[in-house]
Amino acid sequence: METHRFLQQHLGTDVPSYQTFANLQQQFRLGREYTLDFPHSGRPSEVDVGSISARISEIIQSDRRVSVRRIADDLGESYGTIWMIIHEELCMNKLATRWVPRILTTPIG
Repeated sequence: METHRFLQQHLGTDVPSYQTFANLQQQFRLGREYTLDFPHSGRPSEVDVGSISARISEIIQSDRRVSVRRIADDLGESYGTIWMIIHEELCMNKLATRWVPRILTTPIG
């Protein structure tokens, strides 16, 4: 409590909450030596869009009728990730069951 109050006096609002500070203090007492997060297990949260977009483009060029679900299953990525890459990175839309570059589609509205 005293250390947290000291930090508040010198750092103002840039100090973590008392509960966060108390948790860190307890972890340091148990042997933790740094404040960085420990590595997390599991799948990475970010995708290398460059390499995946190249593979998606190859798949679409070989079969313009391929579905987003099929591409997602083939590449082992989520449907949302594949959809985002096709529409935002590759700028393609599906028109009459075929993928076409967005510049060739006519805006409706």
